[in-house]
Amino acid sequence: MVAFISSLALFALFVPALAMPAPNANATVELSKRAITSPVFTQANCEGVQYYQKSAVEAAAKEAVKHLKSGGAVGQGNRWYPHEFRNYPEQFPYASNCKSKWYEFPIMASGQVFRGGQPMEDRVVIGSWNGADDAVVCGVMTHRNAVRNGFKECKLQ
Repeated sequence: MVAFISSLALFALFVPALAMPAPNANATVELSKRAITSPVFTQANCEGVQYYQKSAVEAAAKEAVKHLKSGGAVGQGNRWYPHEFRNYPEQFPYASNCKSKWYEFPIMASGQVFRGGQPMEDRVVIGSWNGADDAVVCGVMTHRNAVRNGFKECKLQ
């Protein structure tokens, strides 16, 4: 009789597990959509003239990933973004988790995400794009006070 009661108690513990719903395969995908990895900083300082909050940098990076994934671009004339950034002649020292190919995408002083038109001077650089939704913020750069068509690195503070 004791064995029967023990078996019945054990069975009662397993029954709720049978009633649990199966995990949704899409739940994991939703959690990782456009996962942007960033270095630790609160703002990007572009030549002491323009400052960007981390949230603005990450918003521009997410927009770049969105366009890379869809194969689309925004801009005008001969300036379409995102496009590859070769880091030459600049040779910015990106973190080891920020692998090439690197892509540049405008970041706007207005706080709005770039949707086309004139991009102004500043860019977010992303790398380690996995071909889907994940990328790394490598840095922010500006044409301000740089040699013709070159860039200067904005300080991540």
